[in-house]
Amino acid sequence: MAEWLEYHLMIGVDRIIVYNNGSEDDTRELCTLYPEVELVNWPTRVDQQKRAYQDYLRRYRDGVDWVAFIDIDEFICYRGTSSLEEYLSAVPRHCAGLELPWVSFDSCDHKKRPAGLVVENYTRAHSVAPQQNVKSICRPAAVRSEMIDSPHRFSYQPGLSPVCTDIKELCIFHYTLRSYEDVRAKVLRGDAWCKETERKRLANVDQAIHSILTKYDDADTTETHMLRHVDELKQRLSIRQQIYAFAVSDGESTDNLKLLP
Repeated sequence: MAEWLEYHLMIGVDRIIVYNNGSEDDTRELCTLYPEVELVNWPTRVDQQKRAYQDYLRRYRDGVDWVAFIDIDEFICYRGTSSLEEYLSAVPRHCAGLELPWVSFDSCDHKKRPAGLVVENYTRAHSVAPQQNVKSICRPAAVRSEMIDSPHRFSYQPGLSPVCTDIKELCIFHYTLRSYEDVRAKVLRGDAWCKETERKRLANVDQAIHSILTKYDDADTTETHMLRHVDELKQRLSIRQQIYAFAVSDGESTDNLKLLP
């Protein structure tokens, strides 16, 4: 989580709204270290992801130029020569949203969650994603929130439409599996969008894990773009950890929060 927050702030994201759907980790404590991050407690278990999107649009859409609706296993990858902000500023006004193709990564044969960063531990990707899907960066004022029926694509106001970005310039790095340990945890958490998928997976956890690994493991190419960010990411996380340690020593917190894995 810390890596995901730090990375997106590093590439130019101004503000992050985290919808916390009943996590039992250190998410709440972690978010307090980031003045750019707001945590929304989201305890509902029915259509929780769809309702979270709608809640965001109801509460935050005014004054926001662009918003990315992504999960914490998804990293925005921008390879352009300008900044991400400059890229988005140049998008024509009639374009209501950008659809970023998935680049899916496999387990890299990790059975247990390894030490270090996600972006350095997982570098084996599919040249063609097993599930060819997208995630969206939208102009929130253009989204028809009452018509959200997918976590990937949105409906927009009449006369407005999205465009799909060039996967070589702007895409989503989807760390679909991570380790086998993470796959099991993912199945046991359920599914935030589709209760039928959740029901089927929980009815036979081992079969669900096997199915996911069969579909997404054994990728066929090496993707090293993110390695260029590792040193800066670790440095930023280390500084954040020092700020936290100072707060603890000053009596502001007693929780044992760890940023670097």
